[in-house]
This record gives sequence, structure tokens and C-alpha cells, in this order.
Amino acid sequence: MKLMILKKTIIRVLGTALFLFTTFSILLLSIIRASFENISKADNLETSRTIPIEITIRYPNNDSEVFLYKIPHARITANHPFYIFKTIREHYWLTFSKGYYAKSKMALFLGDKKISESIILFKEGKVDLATSTAKDAFDKLEYAQFLFDKSGKIKSDELQLKIARAGITYQQILKSNYVKNDNLNNLIGKINAWNESQNHR
Repeated sequence: MKLMILKKTIIRVLGTALFLFTTFSILLLSIIRASFENISKADNLETSRTIPIEITIRYPNNDSEVFLYKIPHARITANHPFYIFKTIREHYWLTFSKGYYAKSKMALFLGDKKISESIILFKEGKVDLATSTAKDAFDKLEYAQFLFDKSGKIKSDELQLKIARAGITYQQILKSNYVKNDNLNNLIGKINAWNESQNHR
């Protein structure tokens, strides 16, 4: 009799847990979908870029070019207890984006969010976490380039220019926050090599 009661109690608890998990998942996906619909509008993707970074490019012939690259403001960084929900949201933002071109724009935006997070972490002295976050940003940037290439758009497209300038911006951000760290040094080297390859596209 006690065994039967125990089994029924376990089944009831598991059923309740499954119901709550399913309800929470549906609610979370609904919130993520709503946030995606809002941010994916072209105007919102651009107006979310509120932090201007002044970048100077110096060419071999001693000419130089100055441009502003704007990145989004980051509210939550990787040391926040709820960061996992941000990671899930970003995954679905990419999933919900339709077509290679739209996915490329979203991947670039998410990469820029990551580099913004890394700036905050560098300022807090969390070099390893900042470097790891900057690597995530670079991974997103490489993915954005991959998706753009798959989209079949011409190389003079505005998005291609943004992708190229993002690489230069990431590199200079990391150099301006440089401290002696092997992982950071390796990452700067990788981004520099990637930027060099962009010149031959």
C-alpha cells in the first residue's frame, strides 16, 4: 500500500514538473519571439547601436581613414546569473531570422553585442572572461561573413562593408584594452589575420 502511494506521489510530482517545464518553455519562446519581432525590424537593429567607436585605418601609402562604428549597449554580461537566458534568446533570434542575408545581419548584430559585453568585462578587470566573450564576438563575425557569402549578395553591399569594419573595430577595441594574456594575444592575431584576408576578397 505504501509503495503504491509512493508511486502515485512520484508520478504526480513528475507530471506537475513536466507541466511546469512545458508551460515555462512555451512562455519563454513566446517572449523570445516577441523580442525578435521587435529587434529584427531594420530601424530597431540600427537604433540599438548607441555606442560610437572611432576607428582609424592607416594604409601603406600613409593615407588614413577615420570612421565611426556603432555597437549596441550591453546590459547583461557573462558573469550575470541570468546570462543563460540571453544565450538562449540569441540562439532563437538567429533561428527565427529568415534567409542567409537576414541571418548574416543578425549574426553581426549579436557579435557586436558580444564585443560590447567584453568592453564592460575588461573595465571590470575580468580579462579571461572578457577575452572569452570577445572570442564569441569574433565567432559570430566569421559566421556573419559565411552567411553573407551564401546569400549571393554583391561584395559592394552595405552589409559586407559593415562586416569588414566590424573586424577592424574588434581588433582595435582589444588592442586598446590589451593586457599581457596569451589567449587575448592569440585572439588579436586571429582577428588581424582575418582582417588581412578581407583586403583580398
